[in-house]
This record gives sequence, structure tokens and C-alpha cells, in this order.
Amino acid sequence: MSQNPGMNAPYGQQPGYPAPGTVPVAASANVPAAALQIIGGVVAVIAAFLSWAALSANGISITVNGMGTISGLPAGTPTPDTGIGDGTLVIAAGVLAILGGVLLIAVKKGALSTIGLIGGLGALALGIYEMTQVNDAISQFEALGEGATGSVGIGIWLVIAGGAVALIGAVLGFMGGRKRV
Repeated sequence: MSQNPGMNAPYGQQPGYPAPGTVPVAASANVPAAALQIIGGVVAVIAAFLSWAALSANGISITVNGMGTISGLPAGTPTPDTGIGDGTLVIAAGVLAILGGVLLIAVKKGALSTIGLIGGLGALALGIYEMTQVNDAISQFEALGEGATGSVGIGIWLVIAGGAVALIGAVLGFMGGRKRV
């Protein structure tokens, strides 16, 4: 039996390539970063449809989601303009974060984390902005008196959390593409 260079690899395996079923280290290093971007983006997208504000007065409780939809108004009540409606922007930011994570896995280049960075930063900034807007609206509502109360809904908190998670994933994606010394 002769020993030829590259001929002692298992049948079907090409010399110079990893064995079938193994993942190169560079590719696997970006999977957690990509997963964080995808998870953060999905959370932000879902949060756009959840409650961003809850208000109650005179026995009537209403909620407003990120798309501006009001739930709980009595039948026949005209729908007021809530000023809440940046949910579509949050969805766009979430989709960018998801796209950044998917591309990071598919193409395996840390520079693609820029897309996730934009999405995560966008969702985080929108969440913080909307938090201040909703808090201002709640303060004005509560100033009406007569038991008027309000609170920030879970949706805004999840937009902020999703944006932060996607942002962390994007930063890790940049770091994963670099050699550590």
C-alpha cells in the first residue's frame, strides 16, 4: 500500500477540506451572534403588535398597540388619534436585524453585522423614543383627574429589549470575524 499525499483521507473527503459533518471554526463563531440578531429582530417585530399603552378612566380601560390600534373602546365611540403608530418602523428595524443575522450565517462575514447593527440600533432608539412619548401622553391623561390612570405596555419594553439583543448580536458578529491574539 503506497502513501500518497492527500490519499489517506476517508473516502469521499477532499484533501484540504474538513471532514463531512464538521463546521469550520470561523463559521461557528458567528452563529451565536447571528442568533442574537435574529431573536432580537423577531422580538421587536412581535412587540409592534402588543400593547404600548394602557389607559383607564371611569370604568373604561383601553390599550393601544404599536400600530396605533385601540382595543377596549365602547361601541360607537369615535376612534381618537393616539399619536402611537411607529410600529411599522419597528417592524422594519426588526426585519433588518433578522436579515443581518441570516446573512451572517449564510455568508459568514462579520461586516454583514452592519445590517443587524442598524436594525438593532433602530429598534432600540424607537423603543426609547416611544417610551418617552407614551409617558408624556400618560402624564397628560392622568392630569385629567377623576381616576384617570395609565401605564406603559409590554410592547415598548420588548421593542427596547429586542433592539438591545440584536445590537449585542451585531457587535458580537463584528468581533467574531476578527482574529483574536
